[in-house]
Amino acid sequence: MTAALILLRRRQWLEMGVLAALLLVFVWQLGSYPGWFDHIQPQSIWPQVNRVLDDTPYPLQGWAGWRWQDMYQHNAGLSPLYGSLIELGLRQGGMTLGALRWPQAIFSIIALCLAYFALRRRSSLAFAITLAVLLGTSPWFLVMMRSGVIIGFGGALLLVCLSLVSFLFPRLEQLRAPWPAPRLAPCWLAALAGFSVSLLPYAHTSVRLLAVLLALGVPLCYRLIGKKQALAFVAGLLPLLLVQLGDLHQSLHVYFLARGESLLHVAREQGSAEAARTFVISKVLDNMLILGKLLLGLNEPDSWFSVNLAFSYWLSGEVLYPKFLVPFFLAGLLRSGWLAWRQRSAGHLLLLLWLGITVAPGLMSGIGSPNQARLFLAVFPLYALITIGLLAAWQYLRRWQSMPVRPLAACLLLLIALYQVHNFFGYEKGGIDEKPNTYAQLRAAYDSKLQQCPHALFVLHEYPEFMVYSYVTIRWFGGPPMLAAMRSGQTWLLDYRNAGQLRSLLPHAAQVVVISQKNSAQQAAALLQESMVLPDHGISDEIEIFSRGCP
Repeated sequence: MTAALILLRRRQWLEMGVLAALLLVFVWQLGSYPGWFDHIQPQSIWPQVNRVLDDTPYPLQGWAGWRWQDMYQHNAGLSPLYGSLIELGLRQGGMTLGALRWPQAIFSIIALCLAYFALRRRSSLAFAITLAVLLGTSPWFLVMMRSGVIIGFGGALLLVCLSLVSFLFPRLEQLRAPWPAPRLAPCWLAALAGFSVSLLPYAHTSVRLLAVLLALGVPLCYRLIGKKQALAFVAGLLPLLLVQLGDLHQSLHVYFLARGESLLHVAREQGSAEAARTFVISKVLDNMLILGKLLLGLNEPDSWFSVNLAFSYWLSGEVLYPKFLVPFFLAGLLRSGWLAWRQRSAGHLLLLLWLGITVAPGLMSGIGSPNQARLFLAVFPLYALITIGLLAAWQYLRRWQSMPVRPLAACLLLLIALYQVHNFFGYEKGGIDEKPNTYAQLRAAYDSKLQQCPHALFVLHEYPEFMVYSYVTIRWFGGPPMLAAMRSGQTWLLDYRNAGQLRSLLPHAAQVVVISQKNSAQQAAALLQESMVLPDHGISDEIEIFSRGCP
């Protein structure tokens, strides 16, 4: 066996070992950690839960479901692509967090491996492995990609799109060589890349600007990828683009809507041009300050190592990545800027452009502030710049020939990876949304009253949006006993459709228990009208209980 073949085998074993370790980190305790199921998740997947439990049709049927919608987190269940993964998991694994997360986790793992091999094709082994290890163990990356929400799904889909698009372009050394001519990618791969780009609008709204840039930019590079390949790429885009012609005006209107929270949308509601101008300037400056603190790790200044990284989706005062990596991020940012300017490096220029595009949703926030969720797509260029900074430091240390750079670099990378993995599993991560989920208290009150009055008629009332979200949390965690009680007529989930029937049943029931979310009790009273005249049995912090005939 030649020395070159031995070296090749070692590299292959190294790559397989690294990817296997990342796979283990990714799937470890997937069904139980993070252990939250909070306010946003029922609002995201209610169509899929209703379809699995009740065989309820989706709100949008047929090709109408493939027209562009406003794909923010609460609306994610309307995405036919994301919704199909969720429904597959729920049908195969039941109503568990593991079933909710496994299909997306498998897709994310495939996306990460595909991105690694695409990166390996265009860069050095050291860069590809370092970036894969840093990104694959990042708490910011893991908490999004493992949680089963549409933000992580959008990140995985973007990795697939960028990987497929990168395969269309020849390597740099092939372009520089006078002969032979670069080998072009097959047309089927170009069509697949185009189709993958056309799927991006069915992920989170934050990826849509990148979808437009890819759809327009790749065909313009026909001299590099080939004219036939450019046409095949456009052909891959067309099927889902043609679907939008059914209601083109509405599709274009919602493409960049982002739930009306964008800076310009909020500015138009200020009443006057002067007020709008003042609002925009003030809000942009505030967003820039918050964004700078997030990217430079300036939050929580009293602690450098004992920091709960990326622990909440919506807090703007958190730390997104290890603080000791900030100098490497700055070094990579300066090096990429220098190479893009002095050497006209297209790769470094695209990397900086990618960073700018991915921080734009946070910078242009009209309601709220830049946070982990809005900036998630920036995790990819951010860690790429950190990798560039680390490799530049290692290259600088090579000037001292007596210093064992490779062992030191490997040890440093391992320590960083272990720190990030420990931070993810060692510090409890928060829920997706900071809005409270009162289900746990409601369920505790229900179980307690059910033991006291096993024959009572129970009416549960949780969220004001019940006509939309259909008590997903209650039905999810209630399991077969809750479903059996609902089918027997002992337990009712109050909504507009059954309010009239309940108004006629409650006066004739010997024992009645109404358990309502405290700030929604007035709505329950309005729906039940005079039949709601029940003695107040007890009030907790979040739950209000009314009962009759039950101690």
